[in-house]
Amino acid sequence: MRENDKEEKVKHEMNEIETINIELEHSVAKLLSENERLHKEIEHLKKIYKDQFDSIKKTRALSKEHDDSLISQLNSKSIENAKTSNSRQGMFKIDLEPLAPRLLNNREAHIDYLKHTHEQADIL
Repeated sequence: MRENDKEEKVKHEMNEIETINIELEHSVAKLLSENERLHKEIEHLKKIYKDQFDSIKKTRALSKEHDDSLISQLNSKSIENAKTSNSRQGMFKIDLEPLAPRLLNNREAHIDYLKHTHEQADIL
């Protein structure tokens, strides 16, 4: 009887081991399937990120070109404004001769000088 018990016990243990092996095979298959799914998802995300990065690079390049163009326009306008400002300053210059020192205290000479200055400003 002991021998029968031992054989039954061995058979029972083998059945348990076989059941465990089957369960492990299912678990491994499930993990491999999940791993493959995750790998595909990672590849998909990599593609999305690469496309977005490329798009950002293109947008940045276009933006830089636009910024450079605006800066160039601003610089040319600044130069143009400086030239215009310089020409206006010359337009409003009044070329007057200073009063002789002996006439500085002469009231009539002062009045004549102011009239002459006013006439010069009106001409320009």
